[in-house]
Amino acid sequence: MNFIFLIIISFLFTQDNSFDKWNLEKLYSNQLKNKQINLQNHKNVNPINNPIILEEYIVGPGDEFFISFSVNDIVFSDYIVISQLNDIVIPGIGMINLEKLSLKESYDKIKSIFAKKYTDSNLDITLTNIRKFYINIFGTNSGPTKILTNPLDKVSDVYEKIIKQINIKEDYNLTYRNVVLKRKSNFYNIDLLEYKRLGLGNNPQLLEGDEIYLKNYTKYIDIYGGINSPGRYEYKKNERLADFIAVCGGFKNDIETEKFKISRFIKNKDLPSEITINNDSLDIFINEYDHIIIPEKDFSKKMVFINGEVKIPGYYFLEENMTVYELILKAGGYTDSADKNKIILNNDILGDIKDLELARINLIPPQNRSLSEISYIQSRSLIEKGSVISNNKEFTSEVLAYNLNIDDKVYIPVLISYVEVIGAIEYPGRYPYVDGQSIEDYIKNAGGKTNKSRGNIYIVNSFNQKIKVSSKFTEIYNGETIFVETKENFNTWNKLKESMSLIGQLATLIAVIQSASN
Repeated sequence: MNFIFLIIISFLFTQDNSFDKWNLEKLYSNQLKNKQINLQNHKNVNPINNPIILEEYIVGPGDEFFISFSVNDIVFSDYIVISQLNDIVIPGIGMINLEKLSLKESYDKIKSIFAKKYTDSNLDITLTNIRKFYINIFGTNSGPTKILTNPLDKVSDVYEKIIKQINIKEDYNLTYRNVVLKRKSNFYNIDLLEYKRLGLGNNPQLLEGDEIYLKNYTKYIDIYGGINSPGRYEYKKNERLADFIAVCGGFKNDIETEKFKISRFIKNKDLPSEITINNDSLDIFINEYDHIIIPEKDFSKKMVFINGEVKIPGYYFLEENMTVYELILKAGGYTDSADKNKIILNNDILGDIKDLELARINLIPPQNRSLSEISYIQSRSLIEKGSVISNNKEFTSEVLAYNLNIDDKVYIPVLISYVEVIGAIEYPGRYPYVDGQSIEDYIKNAGGKTNKSRGNIYIVNSFNQKIKVSSKFTEIYNGETIFVETKENFNTWNKLKESMSLIGQLATLIAVIQSASN
């Protein structure tokens, strides 16, 4: 390719008035310039945290420019790095000092000097890479002593780099509200929490020579209740309560505006004193170790819930002395499908309380449990802790008169008319409940007794009681179960072996007792 290009140049020089020396140099220089500009456009640049603002970015040693121009017999397209003395040297122009200038001021100064020397020219200049430098870190027990940064990093960016390198066990309370930046002989207090939460306060970009001072804080403020971000916060001197609440995320929607409470230590007193203020007194200064409570209007803790066969199920405010029946009326009353003789009342708060007696019995091996303990386990298994279940008309009437408690849940079941017939029955199962129908009628409908029947008949009622049917007790109600007792089904030989084994054990025991007595 170069060989062909030289032939073309030789040919052009042999032609009269076709190209002069300047035009050839300009042609070659433009090709070189385009090649270098293309290279500049593909140069790798490190990702930056914050945008470059021409008026604010202060240039310094290590910043890199790409400068391109062509004038007279000078063609230049290349990278120029600012020296340690804040100078750049541009061929055909000379040395230019950029100390303490912003990026915009640097551009303007370079273009102004160039324009004074060359009246008819074009100059292109841009920043292609930003410098890096170290700043000193003081005050941590385990963190770094230096951090590599750049002029676009702010104090918050460097703080995040520090946090990633500290030992949390040694610097678990590292300050974030009282960070100190030293720049030359000046000190600046920086509240990174205020900047993060509200976008306010001082959080400057860093310069060479900056120093950051940290510490492990010991003074704090506690705030809880109707605050969007409750918890423990580092204490900041001369901060008003209103500003502190804003940093903590502000108030929730429903708070008691007249009952803010501050527990505060007063000089010469061992115990804190309680101060009550309202929403109009937030201009006061907070003290170290203040414990602030913002009361909430927590409606969820003053609610009851009803579901099932009522017209408007859902949550309702718990009024004073409200009964279960009054709650049903508030929910629009029963639906046409409701079983008015049944009701379930439950409470999750009571259900979450551990049954210590059950836990104690479960620790005892089954063979060592007393009859009372066995009975307790059986009884507890029949009903959920904190519940009331009624399948009986009379008991349901009593439950309807109960006063409700916070977080009570009421369930009205759907009406299902049935009687269940099980045991020594030809066709055991569920049969429609018919008012006035006798127990014998239900057994007959179920195909009658089988030859396995022992003859005894029982009713299992809504209280889970098993009552023997007799001439004195023949009533049956909706939802109850008829049980026709079956004959025992066992192997005669196995039964005989068990009996002989028991006799043998008794004989052995008698022999041991007689031997001991002799």
